[in-house]
Amino acid sequence: LQNVQIGSKEFKSLQAEIKKTQAELDKASNSGGKFQDAMGAISSGIAAAGVMSLGKAVLTTAGTFEKYNAILKNTLGTQEEATAAMKLIKDFAASTPYSVDELTASFIKFANRGLRLTREELTAFGDTAASQGKSFDQYTEAVLDALGGETERLKEFGIKSAKVGDSIAFTFKGVTKTVKNSSEEIK
Repeated sequence: LQNVQIGSKEFKSLQAEIKKTQAELDKASNSGGKFQDAMGAISSGIAAAGVMSLGKAVLTTAGTFEKYNAILKNTLGTQEEATAAMKLIKDFAASTPYSVDELTASFIKFANRGLRLTREELTAFGDTAASQGKSFDQYTEAVLDALGGETERLKEFGIKSAKVGDSIAFTFKGVTKTVKNSSEEIK
């Protein structure tokens, strides 16, 4: 318990529950081991452990969101932009099989290269990754490679590319789109 980072109110509540459980266990063992007393003590112990696990999970999740918020604020420059990005990521994660962790990491990778992902781009990226049974992060890495002129990893997603003068032609599912050879256009 000493290693779990929780507020003093929650910690005192857990301490009280543990003391109560210990008292019930002592009572059960001193009263000749009555089955009902023992079962009550065990149930209380299980409940206390469940509360502790739930509390720890909630605190871990809250801490993770705080960390992501701080990274996004640093990356994007303002708290308003970080809040908007986190809302976009959480809303998108809620309606897809992708986790907030994975989406936040990808969002930050793009933002650090000066590119902001929109809901439409998140959807397109997610759909492309899912169509090939790949993770969102794998597709992110392939796109980031392509932004640097390395299009080899896009082949894993069924995307072929060819340089055409100052442009690049990408072909996916029989459809070819030619874009300028710039990070924003390739994205």
